[in-house]
Amino acid sequence: LATCTMGLNPTVGHFASIVVLLVAFVFLLAALAGAEAEVAWSTFSGNGVDGSLGLTRAVSSGNGIDVAVEYDSNRCEDAFRVGNDDNDICTICKDSGGAVISFLVFAWIAIFIALAFIVMTLRGDVVPKIGVYFTLAVTEFCFFICWVSWAGGCHMETDDSAPDGTDVNLGAGWALTFMNFILFIPAVMLIQYFTDDDAIEAPPQQPGVGISSEQPMANVNQGGHVNQPPPLPKQAQV
Repeated sequence: LATCTMGLNPTVGHFASIVVLLVAFVFLLAALAGAEAEVAWSTFSGNGVDGSLGLTRAVSSGNGIDVAVEYDSNRCEDAFRVGNDDNDICTICKDSGGAVISFLVFAWIAIFIALAFIVMTLRGDVVPKIGVYFTLAVTEFCFFICWVSWAGGCHMETDDSAPDGTDVNLGAGWALTFMNFILFIPAVMLIQYFTDDDAIEAPPQQPGVGISSEQPMANVNQGGHVNQPPPLPKQAQV
């Protein structure tokens, strides 16, 4: 990426970064739709039952019956009980889903701040690069926490507790969050290679600052000082 982008105009890099952030924002909204399992974060199928796990509830269908169970409801443990064995699916999925929602909201805020910083640079404002890096790093960290928390929490517990013959797979919500985590790597690289070392898009210095525009340039010597015309001779006194 560095070798193929170094020669382009800095403005191209800023617009490319905006596109990456907007794509990440769309993916984030789709992942948040998984709160009510409209977009599944995990799916399960087998033994005549198909279903999906969202961030706050699970939905399933089988034998002509559709069931939706909130993780914090009293029916959750009965719904996920396998035989006479109890498990911690409800508690773990509730905690995992809550953590994911919180960090997705943090990422949503950080993306807006990063977009604001980049738009400011396109207007000619000076924005310290560390400010943009910080917001991107926060967003990257949030996405990392989201996909790790779900894969190592609710999904793993469901997979371990599922009865024989049931397949448990990660869903679209998790995949979109993982893709966002990957997208932010080129976003950071674009800003790194399209900007200077200290600030993003610092406005260029105007030439001839401090020199009157009405003064001809021919009267400016190499040291930048204006040559004053010689004084006129005084008229002879009568």
